This record gives sequence, C-alpha cells and structure tokens, in this order.
Amino acid sequence: MATLTIRLPDAHRDRLAAMAAQRGLSMNKLMEELSVRALAEHDTEMRFRMRAARGDTGRGLKLLAELDRGHAQADLGGLVRLSIDMTWPIRATLLPRLVESVMKELELCQHDLREEHTRREHDHIRVFGMLDPHNRVPDKVKFYVEYDVDGHPRVIPVEGSLDLESGDTPLLLIVLESPHTCEYDGSVARPVGPARGTTGTNIESELGGLLHASRNLIGTVPCGTRVAVANPVQFQASLHAVHGGSLQKRGFAALRDAVWQCIWSLEEIRHDFGTRVRRFNPTWIINACTGGSYGWGKVNGAVSEWLLNAEIGCQIYATTHPALWQRSPPRLSSLSKVDLNHATADEMQRILIGVGAKVAERLVDARRIRPFQSTQDVRRRVDGIGSSFFMANNRRLRLEIFA
Repeated sequence: MATLTIRLPDAHRDRLAAMAAQRGLSMNKLMEELSVRALAEHDTEMRFRMRAARGDTGRGLKLLAELDRGHAQADLGGLVRLSIDMTWPIRATLLPRLVESVMKELELCQHDLREEHTRREHDHIRVFGMLDPHNRVPDKVKFYVEYDVDGHPRVIPVEGSLDLESGDTPLLLIVLESPHTCEYDGSVARPVGPARGTTGTNIESELGGLLHASRNLIGTVPCGTRVAVANPVQFQASLHAVHGGSLQKRGFAALRDAVWQCIWSLEEIRHDFGTRVRRFNPTWIINACTGGSYGWGKVNGAVSEWLLNAEIGCQIYATTHPALWQRSPPRLSSLSKVDLNHATADEMQRILIGVGAKVAERLVDARRIRPFQSTQDVRRRVDGIGSSFFMANNRRLRLEIFA
C-alpha cells in the first residue's frame, strides 16, 4: 500500500470526516472509495473518447435516420414526443434538454391539448408560442406597506404603477418561480403582470401578518415600503396553456418543475434575472418559489443558491409559496450567510441553527480576543461548537472568512 498526503482547507477536511462518519467508514476507506469512483469515471470517459475518435460520422447519421423511421412506424402506446418551436434566441441549447426533461410527464396530458399552442405531427406534438420573448411577464411593484392604528403592518395594492428603480423608499422583492395562468389576459401572447389571482390575493391579505410575526428577524419594515414581484423564469413553465391540467396533480407539477429547471439551467436566463434584481436594488428579498423546505426544495433551492452566490447586497429570506398562505400561516427563514468574525450575537441567534444566547456570547467573547482563523479554531476555542454545528449551518456560514 502506498501513502498519499493531501493538503485540504479545514472546512473541506471537516466535511469529509462528517461524510465518513455518516457512512460508517474511516477517512482512509472513504478516500479509497472516492478515488476508485474518480478513476472509473476517468476510464469511462477515455474509452468513449477513443471510440468516438475511431467512429464514422456518416454511418452514425445513417443509423439515426433508420431509428427515426422505425419510431415513426411503431406503436408508441399513446406516449408522444414533444418538440418546441420558439423564437427565443437560446433555442438550439434549450430544445434537447426540454424534450428529454418532459417526455415522461407529457403522456399525462396528451389527450387534452389546446390547439392554440399545439399541433400534432405524426407521433410528435409541436408546442409553439410559449417561449416567445414578447410573452415574458414583466416585473411589477404590486403593493406598498402601511401601518394601522395598532402599529401592525398591512399591504395595500398599488393603484396604477410605481417606479421599480425609485430610490425614495425601500423595496421588498418577492420572488415567484414563473407565471401562472392568471398572469395573462386569456392567452400567453398577452402577459399582464406577476402575482395575480389567488397568489396576489394571499400576498395582500397575509404579508402584513408575516412581516409583523417576523419583526425580530427582518426588523421593522418602514411605512411606504414598495413590494415588487418578479419571476426568475418569465415564461409559463407549467405549460398550462398547452394541457389545462391542475398543478395539484403530481404529474403536472412534475412537468412544471422539469420545464422550469431546464430553462433556469441556461446562463442567459440567470444573467437576465440577475440584471433585473440588481436594477430593483432591494432592501429585502423573499424567495417564495414553490418547492417547500423553506428555500431548499427542488425549485426554490436553485433560486436560493443563486441568490446567495450572486452577492446582491441585501437581506435574503425564504418562505412557502403564497398560494399556501391561507391554509398554513407562512413564516420566514433567513438565507443570509453569517460571518462569525463580524456578526452580532443577535444575528447569530436569529440565523444559525443551534445557537442560543450563551453560545452566541461565547463566540463574540472568543473572537474579541483573537479573530477566528479556521473552523478547527472555532471548535477548539468555543464550548458547544462541534462538527454537527458546521454541518447544520453549512449554507448559513461564510466559510471563506476562515482562510
């Protein structure tokens, strides 16, 4: 057996140790398993590249053409293939992934497809008009905050329009994954604005109570604060205009998630969302995308990760989708990352898991003597802080400060 010494940041070493403990392995055995997996992946890639180099392009295209003819003649048992006809400039990169993502779900809705956006072509269903750039649902300021005589905040709908870029009053930005049917005037060719229908009604009736209940976390939201709503994906990812199915049914929700993730995976879409968010210059952001898990589900987790990495420069929180607020009162969960060398004791208690008043006080006292240099340094100097603390707060800590 050979010996290999690896230099890793303390944070990486701690996470590997936690992984090994979770799997019931020693660190040596874990590294051996990871190296075997890496070598197997490398060998597979090399074999593919060698075979690709020896391949015949003409013969491959001929075989694909024969397969297409075979599929056209075969009985597909009711399962149809989806193709997209769109004018969005990212068509070439989006099409293959979109087809692959939604094929398994499309069979649930193929018998009730709207002629306005679909056309059958042999065993294909062609969907068109859904991703036209003119059909984007625009971001809008929908409400503003007032206070009643008891000092409780309430949300008032905006009459007309308010300037998104006005610097006179703070702005609270609510992020919702993509537009629903209510956000259009009868057709996806006539987008109106975000958060209409039940979603908008619940924001109006419940957001004031959420802000009041979360005042120890978010602070006092000033009177006159504008409340804007924006969609990371400004197209109807649910394809409801195509199938008309309810998102309460698991298949249609899975279809929405697959299409949404496919569109969101494109750099052009994420860059556009970043440009819009920075133009808002928000004081607070609430990620209310669908997905559950208070910001770390399938869809809202992707948005949470992007918001944290984008360094927007404001407080970021997560909650459930407003469509659920009447059935289950919402609560806020902070997504902001904490710098243990600079955060106040109150911030640590509000944001970090497992930190009460005593632990927060110990952290502040310890760094006052000498700033923390590594995760190992924190664990060594502060009672009550161990590997489980860093595992539980992995997404809440700015580990780069320990370098």
